[in-house]
Amino acid sequence: MSPSIYVIWLVGIPFSAWLFTIHFNNSQIIDSKINEIKLKEFIRNELEKYSQQFQLTCKSNTQCITYHNFVSKIEYEKDIQQILDKCNTNFFSWFNSGQKIKLIIDEALRKYDSDNIALADYALESVGGSIITEYSSKTFTDRSPTFNIFGLPILKRIASPNIILRKGIMPGNCWPMIGSHGYVLINLAFPVRPTMFTLEHLPKTLSFDGQSRSAPKEFSIRGLNSIDNEGQFLGRFIYDTTKIDSSHIQTFHVQQTNDLIFYHLIKLIIESNWGHPEFTCIYRFRVHGQPQLPPSY
Repeated sequence: MSPSIYVIWLVGIPFSAWLFTIHFNNSQIIDSKINEIKLKEFIRNELEKYSQQFQLTCKSNTQCITYHNFVSKIEYEKDIQQILDKCNTNFFSWFNSGQKIKLIIDEALRKYDSDNIALADYALESVGGSIITEYSSKTFTDRSPTFNIFGLPILKRIASPNIILRKGIMPGNCWPMIGSHGYVLINLAFPVRPTMFTLEHLPKTLSFDGQSRSAPKEFSIRGLNSIDNEGQFLGRFIYDTTKIDSSHIQTFHVQQTNDLIFYHLIKLIIESNWGHPEFTCIYRFRVHGQPQLPPSY
């Protein structure tokens, strides 16, 4: 082999390898872009299907298309954006599996669906609802977790009754009212003429012991405009734990009301639970109806 051919042969190997590397990297970039376009189109189609379903639900419910239910629509849009952000963040690990993306979307939307009942909640803390603690029952504290340092108890977390006015449900993340009889007084975001109430407990499938003994059983509700009177009786109801796995969110219609009266306060009175001797766990309570909105609305 001549020296000139030898030099070309030596130089040719790294040069061709360099060309191959460029070609391979370009192919990867092109494939990645194609997959990214396909993935975004897939996500867009999945979310569009859900959006259409959501809009149909709204159109079938007069409360959904009025201003006072914008909170639900804002929360919906926020949830959709979180799904997109999550998909974009994890794009490179997921772009080869459309099925994984579908599972992520379905899981996130099921979480939204499980909370959404297409009814505005005027007790919701994030829109102005609050608990008047001094006119509510005491909290059971013995079950509250204690934080320890070197085995010494330093701090004990005590659940606030305000937790029943917040979105989201996790095992143990409830207000443990002491005993099986008690009450909680709620200051609504707006004066409301109530039409329905919703009570929520943990499904048995998510319970540590597979039971719901701490769930409320019999309860009644009163509407008030002053803490100094007993208010108007609005109904007595039973939270049915035999239906808890299929419907842990249970909605009850007002039994007795005056169409001319709007209430600032709602009193939830727990009359019994399903057998727990020490406390009753309330996960969430909601108030639905016709609000008396300020003129600026």
